This record gives sequence, C-alpha cells and structure tokens, in this order.
Amino acid sequence: MNKIDEQHHKRRQSRNERKKILDDVAQQSSKLGYVIVLVCICIVIAGVFATQQFTKRVAAVPTTKPINAITASALSTFWTCPLSAGQNSDTLLLANPDRNRDAELEITSYDAAGALVGKTTRNVPQASSIEMPLSAVKGTTATSITVESIASSIVVFRNMTLTDGTELVPCISRFYSRAVFPNLQTTRNSNSVLVLANPFDESIVVDITGNLQDTTIDPPRVVLDEIRGVIIPARGHVNVDLQAEFGRYNVVSAQISSRSGAFVAEALVTFSGADSIQGQTVMAATDETTDTTAAYWAGVSPTRIVAYNTSNHTYSLQLDALGFDKRSLSGELQSIAPGAGAVLDNVGTELSTRLQTVTLQKGRRPAANIYISWLHGTKSAVSSGPSSTRLTERSFIPVTSADELSLYNPQRVSTTVTLSLYGTSEKQKVTLASGAYVAVNLDRFDIDKNAVIDVVSSHPIALGAADGTFTRYASGIEIQP
Repeated sequence: MNKIDEQHHKRRQSRNERKKILDDVAQQSSKLGYVIVLVCICIVIAGVFATQQFTKRVAAVPTTKPINAITASALSTFWTCPLSAGQNSDTLLLANPDRNRDAELEITSYDAAGALVGKTTRNVPQASSIEMPLSAVKGTTATSITVESIASSIVVFRNMTLTDGTELVPCISRFYSRAVFPNLQTTRNSNSVLVLANPFDESIVVDITGNLQDTTIDPPRVVLDEIRGVIIPARGHVNVDLQAEFGRYNVVSAQISSRSGAFVAEALVTFSGADSIQGQTVMAATDETTDTTAAYWAGVSPTRIVAYNTSNHTYSLQLDALGFDKRSLSGELQSIAPGAGAVLDNVGTELSTRLQTVTLQKGRRPAANIYISWLHGTKSAVSSGPSSTRLTERSFIPVTSADELSLYNPQRVSTTVTLSLYGTSEKQKVTLASGAYVAVNLDRFDIDKNAVIDVVSSHPIALGAADGTFTRYASGIEIQP
C-alpha cells in the first residue's frame, strides 16, 4: 500500500470511529430522554395526587373578600395591632367564629426595635368571644401586638382608652404594599401620627408622600412633600409625626408605599383645641372606591369628608344622605383632579346622624384609585370612618351597651337581619323593607361592657355602630361562609 492509499485508509478509519462514537452518544441521549420524560410524567402524576389529597385534608374556614391588600383576609389566623397606646386597663376582644373548633391563641408584644416584650396564650371556645387585658403582654413601653391562632380563624378588636373616652378598634389582618390616609390634620393644637408596623422577620423600607393643604386661604395652597427611606425593623414599628415632618396643614392626605415587603398601618389623630375640637381617634387606612363599588357609611355624623385621587385622571363623585325620618338629600357632582386631595361638600348636616353614600361617576375609562374618608370632631369627641365601606351579608361588630346599631337595605327587596350577642343565645330579628334605614337600640341585649354582635342578613346591607356622642364608631368585620 502506497503512502497516499495509507493516508486515505487512516482518514476512513478515523471517520468510522467518530461516527461510531456519535451513534453511541445519540443512543444514550435517546435513552436518557426517555428516562427524563418518564420522570417528569411521574412527578406530574404525583403532584396531582398530592394536591387532591391535600385538598381533601384541609377543612374550609371562613374568609373575607380581599380589600386593598397583598394578603387580604379580614377573617384570619394572624392579626397585628400596631398601636397599643392608652392604659394597661385596655383590653383585646377576641372572637372565634368557628362553630366546630376552639381557637388556641398566642399573643405577643414587641417594642419599636422588634425586641420581645411579652407573650401569653389564650383559648377561645368555638362560637364565642373572650376579653383579655393588654397588661398581660404589653409591659410599660409602647408596643405592637400580634395575635396568632392555631387551627381556627379569629377576629380581634382593641378596647382603647383615648383622651375623649374609649374606642373599639379592629386590629389588622391585611398586609399592605400601599396604604392611604386621605383625611389627616397637623395644624396648631392638632396632629396626626402614622403608626407603621412590620410583623415579619425582615426589615422593610417605605416612602411616604403627602398632599398638604392650607384651607385657610382661597384658593387653598397645596404643597407636595415626601419622606423617603423610612425603615421599619423586623417585628418592630415606627411612629411618624407628620407635623414634625411636613409642618402645619389643615388637610393632610398621606400615602405610604413599600419598596419591598409588606406592612400594616394606622394613624392616631389628636385634637387639643384646634377648630374647637377635643379628642382622639385611631384611623384606619382607607379602602379604594371605584365606579363599580359605592361607599356606604351607616349611622354617621361627619364634620369633614376628604377625597384623595391618586390616579392620573380627573374623576367626579357625588354624595347623598338619608335620614332616619326618610328625608333624602343629593349633592352636586364634585370633580377631583389627578393627585389632589379635596374637602367635599358635606351633604346632609341638617340630618344629624345619617346614611352617607358616595358614588363615582362612570366615564369612558374605569374610575379607580379614589380614597375617601370622614372625620367627626366636636368639643368633646372625635371619631373616624372605617376602612371597609362595602355591603355585607354577615359581619362581626364590636359594641357597648351605650351604642346604637344603624342598618340600611339598598336592595329592591326586603331583607331579614338577625342580630346575635355572640357567645350567647340572645337574638333579635329585624325586617328591613327596600330602601329602609333604621336604628336599633341594643338595650335588649345583656351587654355588660364590651361585646360582639353577629349580624346576619338575607341580602347585603350597610351597617355601623356608634355611641350617642360619637366618641367611637365601628362598621364591623365582614365574614363570608
């Protein structure tokens, strides 16, 4: 064999060897592909089986509709009470709506830095409520409190002593990426302090923007300001004094936005003579109002109503009022500019206690990102509107023996409402005709101090409870079956 033939032979031999190697690899890859596909099929089947098994094992528990939150459950196993100001005689009111299981609770308090202050446990029997003193966990420092339930969902309220009396304030089970307070004030002899709590294990950072109005001049002077980079420690809380940060303004509309993570928020609003008002109220972050969900406030007497438009569009809204004497008043359409806060015409002041309805006008684009809040202020009492303004079929509402319950039926049919003193056999039935608005005296119930009324209606209604001087107001916590 000459050299040329020898070289051709070697090249053919090399090509044959490479082809054999590639064939072997392809064959092994094909086998491996079959194995991978088989494994994936097994995983999917196992996942479906596990999901079915898990679904069968987990019992359904009552929940509520999401309300402007990341995890939104008004009826929850985990609650945070950012503010525990007041006296050690203040209490937690704990209700267990589950009719089949007791709720085993762990109540924990943390200082501003997130250090543990106190911890205790409680048992709430099925379908009942108990009251416990905050002194059991609060200590002597300002604390935020968490309430966690094992196995059963719960509802948590606080009985808090403020400068004008006591308020029954719901704790919070919603975790915000954004919270809005349209109706705050920081003038001389008044102030608003945001209380921002972080019930989680990692610190978070939030930014606060303020739409600030001086309404003593015409037209009102509007200033935009912000506080950037507020750190809320893990398990801790931060108090933000808005007068110290923004200055003195008649109307402050504040928005808190998280850069990452979630938080809970409320505001302590104090009047010590400003506008001849004396008192305090704990104000909740406000629900969003859209053109598909009117806001209903039953049994209110607002002295100021503020709307804050956080969108990029101008929207118009209307306020209507209905009295117990069936007098009805309708306001004019009021426009709210983008990014603006506006004091609304207070329709129905001559009706005293009333039903107030706010509706957004429908337009070519959906109306949203409007936040509306009311404030009641007199020389002896301050109270504020609830976060939730929706119609409900079942609610837990905290009351005292001095409170009156207001009910409104907006439906075209009559509705039957059953009121139960929770944890007892005491009940009262009320039939509401279409469009009826009534006040129910709670004297017939044996209410010693603080209690929970379970309100169940055959159709969605609006409701609220307040004492005669409007030291406090509550709309309750919505519960779904």
